Amino acid sequence: MESKYPLRRELRFQGGWRRIFPLLFWLLLSGIFLFLNPKDLEAAKRPLWVSLELGLLRASSATLNDELIPLLNQILSDLEAEAKDLGFKTSFSPMGKINTSLSAAVEVETPVWNQFSLVAGIGYWKRSVFASVEASGELNNFFYGLEDSTGVSMRLIPVRVSVRGEKMRGFWRYFGGVGLTWALAQFEYTSRIQFLDLMGSLEEDYFREKARGRAILPHAEAGVDYTWREKFRFGVIIRIPIGKISKLKIVDSSDPQDLGEEAVFIDQWGREQFLSWELTGFQASLVVRYLF
Repeated sequence: MESKYPLRRELRFQGGWRRIFPLLFWLLLSGIFLFLNPKDLEAAKRPLWVSLELGLLRASSATLNDELIPLLNQILSDLEAEAKDLGFKTSFSPMGKINTSLSAAVEVETPVWNQFSLVAGIGYWKRSVFASVEASGELNNFFYGLEDSTGVSMRLIPVRVSVRGEKMRGFWRYFGGVGLTWALAQFEYTSRIQFLDLMGSLEEDYFREKARGRAILPHAEAGVDYTWREKFRFGVIIRIPIGKISKLKIVDSSDPQDLGEEAVFIDQWGREQFLSWELTGFQASLVVRYLF
């Protein structure tokens, strides 16, 4: 059976890249760690809170969810329809959207002036979605089989610095703040096609491409903590990132000539579009803090 596929004709990675070193971010981060120097903390008797977070991050992207993923599903759906026209038995599992998944983070916080504190932290989030088509049957007295699977995996490592204001009421602390996030993103695309031909030979075609991008984005946050036995706080925090990672650069590919290029895809109108990641979502986490 001949197919109009393969997917790599529809999803390509091309373009150029300009590297911008995030000087502003590192200056802010260095400034915070000056405050977090253990000797300085001891001398100034400033408390240092270390916290662990576990929650949900909705790192949605209009480009991925509204353009790329529907395109991949349509390609696989067309492949299934082609197999059905030949009288084959088929099954199709469409790809879901990139949306909410578990996230984890650690951070340190120290007060610097009255009801204000400085915070530095790092987090981790990953979401993978898959789609597949299977088809099998006889054609001209020969048996054929086909399995086509496609996967998209997104990973985000946010490195954050923030300034928070707080209000204490008894054992409760209410806080809000703003800051900058150095967002480190990774996009990975895989495609595997297995075909059983009329001679009973199993042929396989595998394609993999990995692209990375980064951006400095503002964020807003708010939350509440409950103080328990002076050294522990339990609470919740909500963060909202603002902005997008506009371009991603290929760092690994089954096609070596793509290395170093910017990731693009061909949309449903045949136009070449840069692959971007708009962080249009929020993060909600449970927090445990310990006072050193």
